[in-house]
Amino acid sequence: MLIEDESRRELEKVENMGGAAKAIEKGYIQQSIADSAYKYQQAVERGERSVVGLNAYKMDEEITFELLKVNPEIEQKQIARLKKLKATRNNSELKSSLNRIRKTAESSKNLMPSILDAVGARATVGEISDVLRIVFGTYKG
Repeated sequence: MLIEDESRRELEKVENMGGAAKAIEKGYIQQSIADSAYKYQQAVERGERSVVGLNAYKMDEEITFELLKVNPEIEQKQIARLKKLKATRNNSELKSSLNRIRKTAESSKNLMPSILDAVGARATVGEISDVLRIVFGTYKG
């Protein structure tokens, strides 16, 4: 019953702010998540909450591992492949597909068909992400 009561109180707060969108705009949702994460971490550090491997059931042996290092030759080959892709794709089709993503992102329509069209036009993940960042911005916590 405690969880239900707390959930109802939170939902009422959000509704009183004008709904989820307004609560997000006011920073309430982000602040609630940050507060919850802070309280959780404090409980872990005080030992009131157990996290296996961190503050409970820890192993005494030290685990070592080697970081993966990309072979510079492979890196250069990938860069060459990307340059070739960009040089051989249809740039007007690419621009058109990226523009469709922007227009779709500015609406309430499903973005996935536009993104798939852009992938078909050989857009890179970075190019697609750049368009989405223009429309939605980036999170600055």
